[in-house]
Amino acid sequence: MTNIAITIHSLRKVYRLFASREDRVKEALNPFRKKFHRDFWALDGIDFKVPQGQTLGIIGRNGSGKSTLLQHIAGIIQPTEGEVQVNGRVSAILELGVGFNPEFSGRDNVMLNAAIMGVDSNELSERLSEIEAFADIGQFYDQPIKNYSSGMLVRLAFSAATSMKPDILIIDEALAVGDVRFQHKCFERFKDLQRDKTTILFVSHSQDAIANICERCILLEKGRILADGEPAYVLPRYHELMFTGRISGGKTEIAAINGQEEQKEIQPKTAAMAPPSVNDSRIARFVNRHPTKDLCHLHLNYNPDEYRFGDRRAIIVDYGVFTEMGMNTGEAQYGENIDLVFSVLVNSPINRPMVGYSIKRVDGVTLAGTNTRLMDQPLEPFAAPGQILSFHFRIQMCLAPTDLFIELGVAEWLKDVDAPVDIRKNIIQMKVMSTERLEGIAGLTRNFQDLRSPQNQDPDI
Repeated sequence: MTNIAITIHSLRKVYRLFASREDRVKEALNPFRKKFHRDFWALDGIDFKVPQGQTLGIIGRNGSGKSTLLQHIAGIIQPTEGEVQVNGRVSAILELGVGFNPEFSGRDNVMLNAAIMGVDSNELSERLSEIEAFADIGQFYDQPIKNYSSGMLVRLAFSAATSMKPDILIIDEALAVGDVRFQHKCFERFKDLQRDKTTILFVSHSQDAIANICERCILLEKGRILADGEPAYVLPRYHELMFTGRISGGKTEIAAINGQEEQKEIQPKTAAMAPPSVNDSRIARFVNRHPTKDLCHLHLNYNPDEYRFGDRRAIIVDYGVFTEMGMNTGEAQYGENIDLVFSVLVNSPINRPMVGYSIKRVDGVTLAGTNTRLMDQPLEPFAAPGQILSFHFRIQMCLAPTDLFIELGVAEWLKDVDAPVDIRKNIIQMKVMSTERLEGIAGLTRNFQDLRSPQNQDPDI
C-alpha cells in the first residue's frame, strides 16, 4: 500500500471579520456576548490525501484559500474544525521573509531554521556550503537580511528549504520573484527532489508551470475543492473559472446545449458569405456546407473528452484540419503547412468578436496559439442571428513529433477581460510525425557545417 504523506479530513477554518476596531472592542466587552463580527470560512470542508513522493499543484483565484491550506499543512495555524496529518519533515516557502529574523544574516537564519526543523549539526555542516552556493548572493550571505532585495530573499529561502532534504516541500508562489536563470535552477532542483521521492506541494497561477511540474492538481474556490485530478483535466476548469466565475461542467453541459441547438433549427444566411481565404477546393467545399447543427463530433480526430464553456452567443459548429494527407486525418508531418478552418453559427449579436486557436501538449503545456486580437486583425461585428461565418488560420507545424490537442475559441474583446463565447478546449486530437530525429518540443530550421574542413578555409586568412 502506498504511504500517505499528507491527510486532510473535513478541514475548516473560520476568521472573524470586524467592520472596525470599535466593533472588536464592543464584542469583547459586551456582557450579553452580542456579536459584532461576521464569520468568513477561508476553508470549508477540505478532504484529500497526498501519497508520498507525489507532486501536487494547487491552483485557484486570489482568496480561494490556497495559502491558508498550506499554512495548516506547515503547522503555522490550527484548524477550526477537522484534521491535518503530516508524516515527515516539512520545509515551506510561504511568504517572503516568513520565518526569517531581519536582523540576522543569511547564514545565521539558515542555521536557525535548520535547528527548528530538527537538523542535526553534522548534517547542517554538510549542507551549509551547498546552500550558500545555490543561493549565489555573494557577500550578502553574511549581511542582515533586512538589506536583501526580494530576489535575494527568495534565493536564500529556496536554497535553504530544498537543501535540507525535506520529506515534504511546500512552495507558495515564491518562484515568481526570481529571475529566469534562478527559476531554471529551481526547476532542475525540483526534478532532483522528485527523483528522491520528495512530496511537493506547489502553488502557482502559472498553468504551464503546474502542467510541467505536477502530476496532480487541485482547484480551490471559496475554500472548497472544485476539481481534483491530472493537470490536463483541472486546468481547463481553472481557465473557465478565471473568465466566467463558474465551472459549467464541461461535457455534461455540451450534450444538453447540443440538443438545444438541434431544436432551434436556425436557418443559415449565406448571401454575405466571403470566399475562402486560400485557393483550395477542399476548403471551398468545407465553407459551403453551412451546417446549422454541431458536426464536430463526426470527425475522426475529434476528442470526445473536450471541455467546453462560454455564453453561446455564437457556437463553433464545424472544423477542418487540412494537411497533405487530407482533412481531419489526425496526423501532420513536421514542417508542413496545415490549414485550420472552423465555422461559427451566430445566435445573437457580438460587437467586438475575436477568434483563435491554441495548441497544447497532452499534459496541458501550451506550445503555440494566437487570436485575431493578438494578430491585430479586428473582425467585423457578428450582427445577424443565423449567420454562418468561417475562419481560416494557416499554421506551419514546426513541432517535434508529439501528441497534441488543438483548442478553438470565440470570445468578445472587452476593455477589462475577454468574455468567452464558445471555448472548446482539447477539441481536436492530433499527432505530429517526422522521419527526422528531433529533441525538445520544437523543430527549428537548422544546418551544420564543419568549419575545419579544408574547403571551408579562406586562403587569405
